[in-house]
Amino acid sequence: MKLSHFSMFTSALAMTMAASYLQAAPIKDSSTEMDQASQAAVTVYRNKGNPGLQQAIADCYKSVSYATPFCVYMDVAGREIDFSVAQAYKELGQNVAPHAYFQSKAFGERVASFYILHRQTRKESNEHMQKIQPQIKKRVEKILFPNG
Repeated sequence: MKLSHFSMFTSALAMTMAASYLQAAPIKDSSTEMDQASQAAVTVYRNKGNPGLQQAIADCYKSVSYATPFCVYMDVAGREIDFSVAQAYKELGQNVAPHAYFQSKAFGERVASFYILHRQTRKESNEHMQKIQPQIKKRVEKILFPNG
């Protein structure tokens, strides 16, 4: 009888622990990391252009991995740079589309890996992206256009 109660207790404990493990913890954003990632993206873009920026982002995901949102911040910053450049060309009467690397499908596939690792639902992922994107956009614009 005691073994049966112990067995039920350990099963319940294991299920509770598994459920708590599977619950997503909120992503802790870092203003400092957003600044650093935005600055890194702009610096690489200025020195090596879009191909260099794409390589730096790919290398970031490979080396830093998906443990922190730094690479996601850099990816968002790269996307903002690419979209800003495309917009500037458009204002000059030239139709230059953003690079495929930064368009929704490819970008979404890269950042999805971060959110999956951190057990974020699609809703949580979208909310997080909606929160950080305008913050990073402001940082990138401030670096690209310091005089406003």
